Amino acid sequence: MHVVDLLLSLSTSVERTPAIAHAAAIGLQRLISLQTHVFSELMTMHICRSAALQHYVTWLLGDSPAVSAALARPEGSKRRAPRSPVIDDTAAMLQICTLGIANSESNIQYSALCLLSSLLVLDDASSSALSSAVRLSGILISISWLLNHVVAHIAAMAATTLELIIRHSPPSDILRAVIEQAASCRSLLNWVTEEVAWQSGVVAANVQSIQSSTNILLQKNIVLTLQILAQRNTAIREALEDQDFHTDALVTAIQADDEAGLAVSMLSICLNCCDKSSTLKIADFHQDNNDEQQEEVQVLGDPGHEDQTIQLHCAAGELVKTTASLLREHSNLLRGWKFDSTQVPEDDNRVVARLGRFQASNVQLFVDILAMTQHDAVNALTELQSIPTLQELLQLADTVGSAKCWHVTTSALCRVMTTSNWLEIFQFASTKVLRHPTLTLRCIRFALELHSSLGPRNTAEKIPQSDKQQIDPVDQERTDLASALKTAAIHMSQELFSS
Repeated sequence: MHVVDLLLSLSTSVERTPAIAHAAAIGLQRLISLQTHVFSELMTMHICRSAALQHYVTWLLGDSPAVSAALARPEGSKRRAPRSPVIDDTAAMLQICTLGIANSESNIQYSALCLLSSLLVLDDASSSALSSAVRLSGILISISWLLNHVVAHIAAMAATTLELIIRHSPPSDILRAVIEQAASCRSLLNWVTEEVAWQSGVVAANVQSIQSSTNILLQKNIVLTLQILAQRNTAIREALEDQDFHTDALVTAIQADDEAGLAVSMLSICLNCCDKSSTLKIADFHQDNNDEQQEEVQVLGDPGHEDQTIQLHCAAGELVKTTASLLREHSNLLRGWKFDSTQVPEDDNRVVARLGRFQASNVQLFVDILAMTQHDAVNALTELQSIPTLQELLQLADTVGSAKCWHVTTSALCRVMTTSNWLEIFQFASTKVLRHPTLTLRCIRFALELHSSLGPRNTAEKIPQSDKQQIDPVDQERTDLASALKTAAIHMSQELFSS
C-alpha cells in the first residue's frame, strides 16, 4: 500500500513529478511481471492480488493531464476527462480504494480518495460502473466518516469523491444506498432530507426493504435514518404515515425476528438518541384572583406560619397531617394554592389541601419520606417491594412538584426492578400520566444487560425425545424477554417518531 501511496502522490502532484511516477510505474510493471521475484508475495499481501496492482499500474501509465487537472481543481470536476485505457476489472480497483480508505494512516486515506476520484472523472462507462460498485460495496459509510476528518484536505477530497459518486448515480439509487448504509452523517443530512422529501418512492422502497430483508443491520440502518429524517421533515413523516410505517412495516419486522435482534438494536439506539435528563413536570394549580385567596396566601407566606399544620385531603375523605415548613422545603404544593377552609372548624386556622386522587396511606408515606435523609428514604421505599405504591408516589411527586420524592422513588424503583417487572415499570414511566425519561432509559438498560447476560440461544442442542415436554427455564426466560423487548422497541420507535 505504501508503494501505491508513493506512486499516486507523485502522479497527482505538479510539475515534473507525474513523469517520475510514470517511470517508476514502468519499472514496477516489469517487477510484478516476474512471478518468482522476492517482492511478489509481499505485494500480493498488501494489494490483495497482483492483478489489482497491475490494474493500478495500467491506470497510472494511461493517466492523462486532464485527469490530474480535474483532481487538482475539484470545482472543475464537472467536466469529464477523456477516455483512458484504464480499467478492465472494476472490482480490483475498488478493492485498492477500499483498503486505502480503511487504512489508519491519513496520507494513505487521502491517496485512496484521490485514486477513486480520478477513476470517477473518466469519460467512459467505467465511471458509472465504478459508481454502481461503490454503492453496493458499503464504502459510502467510510467516505461519509471522512467528511468530518480533522485534516482539511482529506475532508475536502472525501466531499469531492462523494460528489462524483452522486453525479454518476441515479438519484433514487444513491439515496437508497445512503439510507441503507446509514451514511447520512450530519454533513449530508440536509441534502438527504431535501432529496428524500420530494421522492416518496425512496421512502416506499426503503419501507419495502425493511419488510423483505432479514438483515438486522440493514433494517436498523434504515429504521434509524428514516426516524431522523421524519423528525426533520413533515413530508417524509407523512410519507411514512402513508406507508403505515410504525403500525405495519416496523412492527412486522420487529415481531418477525425470533431472537429480538432488531428490537435490541432499536432499544440500543434509544439509549443514545433520547434525553437522559429527568423531567419534573410541575402541575398547574388553580388560581382565582380574589382578595380572599390573596389574603390566605399572604398569611401562609408569613415566616411565623411556617409550623402551621396542613391537612391533606385524600381519597375517601381521609386526612393526613403535616407542617407547612416541610411542604415548602420539599414541594410546590403550597405555592399559589387556593385553600379550602370549609372542611376546617371555625376555631381552627389549619389549611386543607386537596389530594383526592391519592390513597391516604401513600400520602402519609410521602410525608414521612420528606422528613428522612435521602439514603434512608430510598432504603425505606425499597423495603416495601410494592410497585403500585411506588408508582403512585411518583405520580404524587409529579403532582405536588416534589423533587426529593421524585428522585428517591425513582431510585427505589430501580432497586426493585427484576426480570418479571421491568416491562411494567417501563410502560408506566413512558406511557402513563407522567413522562419519566430517566426511568424509561434505566429500564431499557436493565433489559439490554439482561439480554446480554443470557446470551444467544444454543440451537445446536438437541432435545431428547423423552424430554420434549420439559422446557429449559433459561430458554423460557429468553423467550419471555424477547417478547418484552419487542413490546418495548415498538413503543420506543413510536415515541421517537412522534417526538
